Formats: sequence, structure tokens, C-alpha cells
Amino acid sequence: MFKIFLKKIDLIKTNPTHFKRINGYPLPLHRIRIKNKRIIYTTKENNILFLFIIDRKYDYKEIPKYLQDLGYL
Repeated sequence: MFKIFLKKIDLIKTNPTHFKRINGYPLPLHRIRIKNKRIIYTTKENNILFLFIIDRKYDYKEIPKYLQDLGYL
């Protein structure tokens, strides 16, 4: 699983918007799906910030809570 994650990181380095964008939030959020997890990241200036990892079973319901905890909402 770690090798898959590293391959996806390389994809993000070449094209930060490669993965699906999550709409409805003030940040340009993108998600990476790996097995039963979603890794949520944003692009800010020329930096990639990995924000959090959520379980796929909770859909996207927990994103506002995590963004509020991080101070983005």
C-alpha cells in the first residue's frame, strides 16, 4: 500500500489537480482514494498540503469538522 501511495504522490508532484476535486468548500480540495481511506489535500500557491485522512464509509460528512479544527472554515 505504501508503494501505491508513493506513486500517487509522484502524480501529484507532476500535476497537482490530477485527482478529483471536492466542490463546496472555500479551498481547492482534492482526494486520493486508497483502499478504504481517502487522503484529502489542497494546493496553496505552489505547495501541496495533505490535510487529513478519512474513512470511505463516512463519505464526505466529516470534512467540515476537520476543516474547522484546522482553522480553514
